[in-house]
Amino acid sequence: MLQKEFSNERINDALDARLANHSLVRDFYVDDDIYAADMACIFNQQWLFAAPLAAFRTTGDYITLQLGRDPLLFIRGKDGVIRGFYNVCRHRGSKILREEKGNVRGKLTCPYHQWMYELDGAFAYASHTPEQPRADMHSLAPIHVAVLGGGVHFCLAQNPPPIDEAAKIINRYVEAYCPTRMKIAHAETHVVVANWKLLVENNRECGHCRGAHPELMECIYDFGLGGDVRGDEEYTAQCDAMAAECQRLDMPPETLDFPDDSFYRLARLPFRPGFLSETVAPQMVACKKNLGTASSKTGQLRTVLLPNCWGHYLSDYYVVTRLLPQGALSSRLDVFWMVQEDAVAGSDYDLKTLTEVWAQTTLQDTKLVANNQQGVLSSQYRPGPYSPITEVMVEHFVDWYIRQLRT
Repeated sequence: MLQKEFSNERINDALDARLANHSLVRDFYVDDDIYAADMACIFNQQWLFAAPLAAFRTTGDYITLQLGRDPLLFIRGKDGVIRGFYNVCRHRGSKILREEKGNVRGKLTCPYHQWMYELDGAFAYASHTPEQPRADMHSLAPIHVAVLGGGVHFCLAQNPPPIDEAAKIINRYVEAYCPTRMKIAHAETHVVVANWKLLVENNRECGHCRGAHPELMECIYDFGLGGDVRGDEEYTAQCDAMAAECQRLDMPPETLDFPDDSFYRLARLPFRPGFLSETVAPQMVACKKNLGTASSKTGQLRTVLLPNCWGHYLSDYYVVTRLLPQGALSSRLDVFWMVQEDAVAGSDYDLKTLTEVWAQTTLQDTKLVANNQQGVLSSQYRPGPYSPITEVMVEHFVDWYIRQLRT
């Protein structure tokens, strides 16, 4: 059954009405009550991607997020630890940090009445208060935080799902790219008039790629997702060469397709012959400085961490997308491009070359999904069957989603 707040018969009937290997019924993409259930049962319970590790390079570096009604902040403390807190002053509730990113020198200070907190969230000082409040009762409310590969993740649940074993595996795959030595070269934000699940579904298949993503299809193949049995001699040869290079460099080549019904997928896929990275032309790199020990021959490491993160690790850059729901019919996508920390813009990399493939691909996808949402809003929308070739991963996501709501 759904969690108590959302155990109404209408939502359960909609879950029960869903046909296997078909898209969800209309209400799951448009209904405010189901959106509230999504937030309560998934986004307030699961581990979520907050930002790249590269967003927290020095003491006091912070980012802020809005998740539903909750303002959140994440900051690197004086001890180097990245922590998360509700961005809410313990005096009268004002947001403490108002910008989306920045650096705090000294203490976190509420802009309303100047209550102060240490970078580790500890209460420090209350203005106009001769008898200072108890620190143990007035420190910032903490959030669970974990570092997975190149990203900082968080969970709002009091008792988060186990993550240590997944972190070990993900970190093993990502360590060759030296995520602690990356910096953010560029970031873009897109607000999409669409339900968050449509964006995940779009990411989980490439049946649309040849017709929609000309830049991306220049450098990679449109197959390789779980359940897609397509391929040819060229693709097989590229996969074999990539696996051999991974073994030579002690990089795990195996695909992990949501092992043990977990929340993550790790897959290494090759470039088309002649391509060295996800760029628009063969024999071209986006950045002259490599990320760690990876090489162009190790292809791309694709990561998916449900419900709100997907990325590509390449030998010369890392691109990752964060998804945050903003309502039943609104979602925010943030795309980050990382390069090696010593790389110099204009010398080691050119922003247009670095961002062109994924800036275009993201823009193309946002238009496709917004258009998808418009059709789903119609009274004539009906769930359609998934392709057994290109949409196996979409079915996997929908099954995962339904299980979260029924937990």
